[in-house]
Amino acid sequence: MEDTFPRVDDGNFNEVISLYEKVLIVFSSPSCGRCIIAKENLKDILPNFKNMVVFECKVEAAPNTVEEYKITSVPQIKLFIKGEPTYTAFGIRDSQDLYYDLKMN
Repeated sequence: MEDTFPRVDDGNFNEVISLYEKVLIVFSSPSCGRCIIAKENLKDILPNFKNMVVFECKVEAAPNTVEEYKITSVPQIKLFIKGEPTYTAFGIRDSQDLYYDLKMN
């Protein structure tokens, strides 16, 4: 499960969120057990979102991005539409709740 999503870091974060219309970023940490569960829940609903790409950002590899977007805990999921953050989910979210929240954006 560790390498489920392609990675972003300080070097390519802004490029990635600008490149795609809808980008979901999963902020995580290698030592975070809850992050594994959050990624599994997200993976369950992704087939319903064909127009959205997902990347993972390990907070240790992106200190500037973490500061800019005020990431204070992991797991945290942020949806960017046309480069702007439009939705944030904190902690482990049930697949169904996450589905409906993302469907509204």
